[in-house]
Amino acid sequence: MTDAVTARTTLVGRAGDVADLVRAVDGHRIVTLTGPGGSGKTSLARAVAAHVEAGGALPVRWVELAPVAGPGAVAATLAAALEIRDTAGVPLAESMVRRLRGEDLLLVLDNCEHVIAEAADLTDRLVDGCPGLRVLVTSRERLRITGEWCHPVPPLPVCDPSALPPLDELAAWPAIQLFARRAVAVNPAFVLRERNAHAVATICARLDGLPLAIELAAARVAALPIEDLADRLDVVFGLLDNGRPGSVARQRTLQSTIDWSHDLLEPDEQVLLRRLTVFAGTFTLAAVEALCDGTPGILWSLASLVDKSLVQVRGSGGEVRYSMLETVRRYAARKLSASGEEEVVRDRHATLVTELAELGDRGRSTSDTGAWPGRLDAERADLVAALAWCHASAHRAPSAERLLRLSVALYPWWTLRGTYAEGLRWLIAALESGAGSPRSRAAGHFAAGSLAMLHCRYDLAADQLDRALPLYRELGDAAGHASVLAVLGGIARERGRYDDAERLLLECLRRREETGDSGGAAGTRNQLAFLAWLRGDPGRAAELAAGPVAYFRGVGNPRRTAACLINAGAAAFYGGGHDTAERILTEALDLARSVSFAEGTAWALELLGRVALRAGDRARAAHLLAESVAAQYAVGDLWRTASGLEALAAAHQDPVVAARLLGAADVVRATLGTPRPPVEDADVAGLAAALRGSPFTADAWAAAAAVPLGDIVASVAELSVARSSVALVAAPVLIAAAPVAPATVRTEGRLPAQVRIFALGQVREYAGQRLLGPADWTYQKPRELVHYLLSHPGGSKEQAGQALWPDTGGTGLRNSFHTAVRHARRALGGGEWVRFSNGRYAFNRALPHLYDVEAFEAGLEKAAAEESAAGAVTLLEQALEHYRGDFLADLAAGPWIAARRTGLRTRAEDSLLRLGGLLCDGGDPGRAVHAYRRLLDLDPLAEAAHRALMNCYAVLGEPGRVRRQYIELVTVLGDELGVRPAAETTALYERLNRSRPAPRVRPRISAR
Repeated sequence: MTDAVTARTTLVGRAGDVADLVRAVDGHRIVTLTGPGGSGKTSLARAVAAHVEAGGALPVRWVELAPVAGPGAVAATLAAALEIRDTAGVPLAESMVRRLRGEDLLLVLDNCEHVIAEAADLTDRLVDGCPGLRVLVTSRERLRITGEWCHPVPPLPVCDPSALPPLDELAAWPAIQLFARRAVAVNPAFVLRERNAHAVATICARLDGLPLAIELAAARVAALPIEDLADRLDVVFGLLDNGRPGSVARQRTLQSTIDWSHDLLEPDEQVLLRRLTVFAGTFTLAAVEALCDGTPGILWSLASLVDKSLVQVRGSGGEVRYSMLETVRRYAARKLSASGEEEVVRDRHATLVTELAELGDRGRSTSDTGAWPGRLDAERADLVAALAWCHASAHRAPSAERLLRLSVALYPWWTLRGTYAEGLRWLIAALESGAGSPRSRAAGHFAAGSLAMLHCRYDLAADQLDRALPLYRELGDAAGHASVLAVLGGIARERGRYDDAERLLLECLRRREETGDSGGAAGTRNQLAFLAWLRGDPGRAAELAAGPVAYFRGVGNPRRTAACLINAGAAAFYGGGHDTAERILTEALDLARSVSFAEGTAWALELLGRVALRAGDRARAAHLLAESVAAQYAVGDLWRTASGLEALAAAHQDPVVAARLLGAADVVRATLGTPRPPVEDADVAGLAAALRGSPFTADAWAAAAAVPLGDIVASVAELSVARSSVALVAAPVLIAAAPVAPATVRTEGRLPAQVRIFALGQVREYAGQRLLGPADWTYQKPRELVHYLLSHPGGSKEQAGQALWPDTGGTGLRNSFHTAVRHARRALGGGEWVRFSNGRYAFNRALPHLYDVEAFEAGLEKAAAEESAAGAVTLLEQALEHYRGDFLADLAAGPWIAARRTGLRTRAEDSLLRLGGLLCDGGDPGRAVHAYRRLLDLDPLAEAAHRALMNCYAVLGEPGRVRRQYIELVTVLGDELGVRPAAETTALYERLNRSRPAPRVRPRISAR
């Protein structure tokens, strides 16, 4: 949950609303809090979200929409909050649907009224495509979409000042509580007493109990006696029906409240308040002074606005920043619009933002170092606001030119942060206006081409660069010309035209050396080093990378040093120096992370994963490679995503999953038109041939074409946080990611399956083609009941009740059971799925269905009865394909679930041990290794599997891996149990390694 969800102050008078809304979120997919500005919608939403997350019902993501502006801004903001990046050729909304399709999540969209149409459309699409998604919205008006449940947020209850209750009762009224708490915050001496009770009650009543109005009034207690404050309400607010015709009273009251606060300001404070509305996010005193250049007394005016609760103070890393309540901002924005100076002030703001961006762009060699990128991170909301204003006012030449300047200046920041798609959108929009000098347009086309290349949109990149090159030639700009050649060389490299790439890069190097561009020349040599190791010449790559590493270290540029170290590390790795490679790449990773260099971080992770894989540490390799794949895909670098998937396939223990990964990589390469780099062929060719040659995995390979790439990446990303479960984490999602259409799913010759239930690994239930979500089940117990009935076909109603409702009895138990049965039947599609016969309820197995636990256990029974070893191997592999993780891994483990989970896991472990033995006896130790490694993923303490692996590695002629396996066992036994391996295991190790005594590994100190 983000910090925005945490309530900043205690919520007053909303306990009933919170409870109602928590239930509403459980029962409805879309819940909208409606009401005027200042009624407390955001505070109430924070409380509801915090309650939902604290109760463990759903994780929460909070998305603040108040600062957003411009076309597509809602989708872009939501994608950023969910850490979803644009992918070439895939609409952003579709990327979000793919990402969230399998997740249970409460998404909170705060302050939607100014983007209501886009928010409604996007919410509609997400809810339709994501069964586990619920959306909580705050807005001054409802979304008006199907399935929306609206909850008006009323004012706080107030009492009649003419009939006051006793003081202790009065103090319990929510509006009085709120006023008193806020008054004490600004004046600690304030106490609610008999003598001021009437005044406080009058203020709260006249403000209709609106929280914002009450807070603004309470803030004046520091300056005015409470009785004077109450008396002045008549003067300042006037009649309550003086508002806009047709508006409700509380809206007029809030308008009057802010009018009152505004009218109490000095003239210079009023001017400052309306000008501050151009800041979309938080802002600093320096930014305010720059905006109001030449205006005296800014510091004191700003301090006064803070004192009067119209501006808030926020601390951020030691830097004081300011913000405004959104309702106050909107009120003041109307004042700015009416003042006649809005265009001037917004132009001034856009100019200041552009100048800030250009501070870093003036020196491209240092624009990704120091504090500049972090400063832009802090000002992100204002960067977007300035871009949106320039775009909206691009009919004026100065705005169009400023849009191009700002977009070009932000190009290094977008590159560093890996936000290629965002930068590309703004650059294309700026260039389409036709504004800018030839020099500015050349820089714009170059920046767009560079970002398009990084985003793997090669045709667009080439088009933009083709537009930049003649402009640079006409300008006589040798540096610009050389930069275009460098990016064209990158395009040729990724498309596999290595001779063209080398020619372009050498020409670029010649031009940079002739003009004395030392930094540019060093960067080009680094690109040539990159090209060399990709082509399989690590020696030349090492020579080429050495100089750039030294140069960028010398000038103190960590981002570019990291980029050069990556190529130096790759050269060492492919040259056989694995220890050297790990040292260099670890340094590169640390440097890249220190400056938030997104692409460099992903590259270093991938290469470190390859080092670990070559060293035989598959678990670490899978962890690093999965993290790398997720990072490359996030920035839109599909070229490296494909290579990462191939490397991850080699690291994976499950051949079916490996086949799917290779199949996905094939699809990516075919889509992009990019071949596999020559240096990676040797790592992939053998595995690919083996997997394609087996009918068992060839089908999985081909099926990958039907799986959205985002789903595959999302599944393997789980490996980055689950190193100990390599095979079982990725497999369930990947195998399930391509659900077979009902017309082709058959169970033992029966009709097509109408219900499909997967209980091993990620839990999923399908009715026809539709994935059932929380709204289908209504609550958790009907879902659990279905799984119980499937697991206990002969169980009685009483046994089911005791298992699912152990603390309930009598009428309560009967009601709970029958209610759950009714919801379960409805979710599955009809009453026939749960039948009642002979006093027992049962899942109707006579209807066409598919249940993975049944398939797993039936397959094991067939394998046990099979007499031939080859037949048993095939049957065991087919059965174990269904075991993709623990039983009901996503559900809370009650006693019955825990017992069933343990039994199925034990059967899987025994079957893997048997499979490995059959494969080893049959002369296939390589496949046996996969079985034993998967067993160790389930139980790292299975000493028999460790011994079997040592035997397999000995047969394969890999004594180093025998030793590493023994050390792994010694370490895990020492860490987990504080014991040494059994004498049998040590004797086996010493027999297999007669020249080496058993190593004495010191156990690591456990953190537990």
